[in-house]
Amino acid sequence: MRNGLVVASGTKLQTTGAVYGNGIYISPSATTSFSYCKMTCAPIKNKLDSDAILDTSVDTDNLGCIAICEVINKDINKATTDIWVQPNVGYVMTRFFFVYLNGMIGNAASCYTTNIPFEKELRDSIAFFQSD
Repeated sequence: MRNGLVVASGTKLQTTGAVYGNGIYISPSATTSFSYCKMTCAPIKNKLDSDAILDTSVDTDNLGCIAICEVINKDINKATTDIWVQPNVGYVMTRFFFVYLNGMIGNAASCYTTNIPFEKELRDSIAFFQSD
């Protein structure tokens, strides 16, 4: 995170395909993004208790993360409504980074960053943290 995002297409760091070309794959739809970070939205039951106690142990199989990024709308491939590819890493800036326990995303999956009220909240949040 310290050095920003990288294009992992064609490297050992690539975790999914690159059907729409090399670049940073982004989406305005949280549902689409969550599907690529391999998170599920169902609670995980603790193996010791069948009464639906959630397993909160922290391991990489139990975590998912998602970033909200600011993206310059230049040279971007809007392959579909919900899948965009930005080949230039300098045009993508991570603004917020969230880590979730698997299945514990709440209503975050319904976020759509091009929704005007949601976008206003993001811009207000960025302005709040920049004003000092």
